[in-house]
Amino acid sequence: MYKRSSENIYGSYQVFLLCARKIRKIDKLSEIDYCQWEHTRSF
Repeated sequence: MYKRSSENIYGSYQVFLLCARKIRKIDKLSEIDYCQWEHTRSF
């Protein structure tokens, strides 16, 4: 779902916003791990 080339930074920022929204709803630790996994997978 994420583009690799020049949109990496923008895509990572979107992931950060998505994670920030999820952290408010669900357990922080598990969400942070999930967010880092998503961030790593996008590259």
